[in-house]
Amino acid sequence: MMENAAAAKASPYAIELDGCTFCYKGASRPSLRDVSLKIPRGQCVVVTGQSGCGKTTLTRLVNALIPLMYEGDLQGEVLVTGKPVSAWTMGELSAHVGSVFQNPRSQFVNLDVTSEIAFGCENFGIDREEMVERVAQAAATLGIEGLLGRGTEALSGGQKQSVILASAYAVHPDIFVLDEPTASLDVHAMRNLARTVALLKSQGKTVLISEHRLWWLDGIADRYVVLDDGEVMGDWTAGEFLALPFETRSDMGLRAASLSEIDSVVTMRSLSDASDSTVSGLPSCGKPVVRMRGVVAGYRGAPAVLNGLDFCLLPGSVVGIVGHNGAGKTTFARCMAGLLKEKAGAIEVDDVPLRARKRAGRVYLVMQEPG
Repeated sequence: MMENAAAAKASPYAIELDGCTFCYKGASRPSLRDVSLKIPRGQCVVVTGQSGCGKTTLTRLVNALIPLMYEGDLQGEVLVTGKPVSAWTMGELSAHVGSVFQNPRSQFVNLDVTSEIAFGCENFGIDREEMVERVAQAAATLGIEGLLGRGTEALSGGQKQSVILASAYAVHPDIFVLDEPTASLDVHAMRNLARTVALLKSQGKTVLISEHRLWWLDGIADRYVVLDDGEVMGDWTAGEFLALPFETRSDMGLRAASLSEIDSVVTMRSLSDASDSTVSGLPSCGKPVVRMRGVVAGYRGAPAVLNGLDFCLLPGSVVGIVGHNGAGKTTFARCMAGLLKEKAGAIEVDDVPLRARKRAGRVYLVMQEPG
């Protein structure tokens, strides 16, 4: 342990990947190919690229999920604070590297939010008084004080993501590895996350972020690394990356990197839509295919999420259900599809009232978490 601590202080780099190639067990081709990357201490580095380019695999190398949890053939070397990952015990490494996975549910080990945030601190033997202070500080930093004491099963996907980040934050690691941390977050939560990442930088922490959404990192990220089919396509400073024409980045499959770029895209699309005089996309008239009347739904031991909801879905229409994390979007969809039984009210499909088990197979749901 003392040897690892000495190495951590001596190395100028928080993370080093040297010629890393990795192929998952049973896969026909590598997910990463000859990736070399050096991240100095205190940098915020964004790894981006199209889905399947290798972003998540790269993060798994840093926190040692490869090869601990994911088997395969690894070539090259991964170092954390100057020490090969293989030389750290998992306990030592997790004290230095805090991880937030894309699917937050896979990280939960407790039934209530307060215990979940405190879990890492408990594992490292932090005394109770300091642990209580760290939990409160982490919740305040992430803006989730209102979730303390609540059951984890009743949380939305975005709320779970915030709780897991708070749990990692409470341990005070030197390095944070975030795998698509905004996948389930609303804009308000994304802004809280941006402030948190900026705070981590000001504290000298190193942050590695795998991400598709880029706008919230404008003014925070120091570098952008773009992967393509497992290889490093480009490695730019933030200034160099943002100086690239938007069309160039769009051709790489990347999203807008700032709010101003988003505004430009929205303006161009609005003008394009205004010039299109066709009306073929309008929904057809007719009786609703789904009607919800006074629906009350929620989870055991928690207040109702839907409370007297009325909704009407017309044939041929495309409807977006939007709202903050915890507003009830997933509960609404699960209830309509018959995966959650309503406590009161009625739901009709093609003018026929149907109980939950009868709606399953008539209304289909694609889940937020593909697993």
